Amino acid sequence: MTIENFYKIIWTTRGARFQAHKRLNSVDRLSSWTINLLSIYITGIGLLAISPPDGLAAIESKTGTILISILSILILVISLLESSQKYASAADRMHSCAKELSTIYHKVAVIKSSPITDADLLLLIESYQAIIDKYDDNHKPIDFDFFRASNKSEFELNWFEAMLLKCHYVVRTHFLYIMAILSPIILLIIYWKQKL
Repeated sequence: MTIENFYKIIWTTRGARFQAHKRLNSVDRLSSWTINLLSIYITGIGLLAISPPDGLAAIESKTGTILISILSILILVISLLESSQKYASAADRMHSCAKELSTIYHKVAVIKSSPITDADLLLLIESYQAIIDKYDDNHKPIDFDFFRASNKSEFELNWFEAMLLKCHYVVRTHFLYIMAILSPIILLIIYWKQKL
């Protein structure tokens, strides 16, 4: 392995880990917002069931009570599943790993234009591997893809390929949460318009 190859490996791993940190923090925030807003929706539906406005009389019935109960249980299950993911602590581990890799990255950046012995290169590779082995978590391929899209010229991607990778990233990381937040509002509007 040459020092230039090793430099690129550190650069990409470090970049993907920093991207994983951003993704996990974003998913953690979206997860919290989704659970909180869905809980507010359930509470609102429960309050509306006490004295429903015209067109929403169905929530006052047994069907409405059953629906509210099912949705409440669903929120509880989702919140338990999401909290078990521990996105924030995983994000911290990714950030710590990337910061440790930065030390080696900067060393290699300084010496890559100078001659280096195989023994010195081996020591750097061993340091890199020790950091990687220290952290059990690995970034996801989607983090690497977003990093590639953000550095398209380095990876010889055209703007369309980079845009597709970024769109894929947004869909994979945000779409489900956004749909969970917007679906109840959309369904309520559709139901209300049909009843009027």
